[in-house]
Parts: sequence; structure tokens; C-alpha cells
Amino acid sequence: MTECGNDLVIDGYTGKGSMWWVQKELSAFGVFISKGVNKDIPDCPIVIALWDNGTRAIAEHSDWISEQCDAGKQVLVVDLPGSGALQQVSLWHYKGTLFKMCYDLIYMDDSMAAMQTYHLLRTVDMLRDVLHIDQVSFYCDDYEGVYGILAGYLTGLEREYGQNLLCSAEKQIIAQRPRSQDIHLRYIIPGMLEYFDFD
Repeated sequence: MTECGNDLVIDGYTGKGSMWWVQKELSAFGVFISKGVNKDIPDCPIVIALWDNGTRAIAEHSDWISEQCDAGKQVLVVDLPGSGALQQVSLWHYKGTLFKMCYDLIYMDDSMAAMQTYHLLRTVDMLRDVLHIDQVSFYCDDYEGVYGILAGYLTGLEREYGQNLLCSAEKQIIAQRPRSQDIHLRYIIPGMLEYFDFD
């Protein structure tokens, strides 16, 4: 894990940017937010926050973040590869590079959702193996929160859900007309509706 830049202190809360590898030559980015001024990331329970636009949307979730920090936890707002501060907007448009990657993965009976869930599992490994933080949970909101749902199911880690969570891929994505394939392919797993939907 590599720290990025100086700590940012606002109203008694500290934000620390960091990057870590989730695959060879592929990194994730996140901001650790805690109450008070700390030189090191504190050894306290951590909530991994997943929502649309990641670290770019921290201000929109500031009340929730304050609640968590005031309760003695720290929050890690995550940008998985291709999202938040790591997103290249021009790559997501219809027939762009990342759209093609989503399309190709689904054609090969794989998915961007599975890949991002894997990246999230590697993030949990980083917290445990590098920072030695054992108490980890997920906060899942918006469409990006589905990666926390899947990772939480696979690990048994506790999850909290926001009000704007993608609950039904069948109703909120597949049944919609016109369908926005350029964005929504990253939340679909081939054959998922035979076994589950996110709700």
C-alpha cells in the first residue's frame, strides 16, 4: 500500500489517500477517513464504503461518514479500477474500451461484476495482511454497492445498505427500455437471475 499526498483535515476529520495493488499492474485507490488527526491509520474497525463515483462523492455521504467516525470506526471510501478517481469517462461510452471489456467478459461467461468483486476481496486482504485490521465490514449504496453485496456474501462480512442500492438487476436494468448498456453491463453476471438477484 502506498500513501498518496498529504493528509487532509476538515472539521476534525482526517482523510488519507492510498493506493494498493489488486492485480499485477492494476491498482485501487481509496481515502481512509477517521476522526481526529492521526499520523498512522488507526487500529479500529473499518467500514469499506462503495457507492457511485467513489471518492468523488465523499461530500454527498458526509453525514453517514461522520456517524461512522463518531462511533469509533474509520471509513475507507474505495475507487475500484475504472471507477471514481480512477475512471476514464471517455472509456465508458458506448463501444468504448471498458464497454468492450464488459461485453467480452459476458461473452466468455464472466463479468465486470465478478472482477470488481475480486478486487474488493483483495482490498480486504490488504487491510488484514498489511494493516492488520480484522474488523472489516461493507457499506453498500447506489449501483456500485453490488460489489459489496457479492463480496460480503462470499466472505460472510457484515453489510449495511444505503437507500439507493441497486436491488433488482431484473427490474432496474434488464427490464428498462431503452437499456443503457454502456453503464449497466458492469453490474450483470451471466445467468445470475437463474439463481439470485441482488435483493
